Amino acid sequence: MPYIAAVLRAKIRQKFQEVCAYCRSPERLMGVIFEIDHIIPLVEGGETQEENLCLCCPTCNRFKASHVAATDPITQKLFALFHPVAQNWDDHFY
Repeated sequence: MPYIAAVLRAKIRQKFQEVCAYCRSPERLMGVIFEIDHIIPLVEGGETQEENLCLCCPTCNRFKASHVAATDPITQKLFALFHPVAQNWDDHFY
């Protein structure tokens, strides 16, 4: 896990209003401390920069892991996963 400066962590927490970027659960109701996630994982070339970081619950972080795409089980097409900084949640999950 790369070091993320406290100032940057605080900025990400504020930006996402202490709500998981993926499932939209509020941290105060989950009973766990949320984590900073690399949207594009380091192993895929992502960097520790504000535009590549989001706040997420441990469940979403473990489920997403280092994935950046998933195969649709019906069409078998590969689709990029939701990018909480570059995309709008409502539009993506419409």
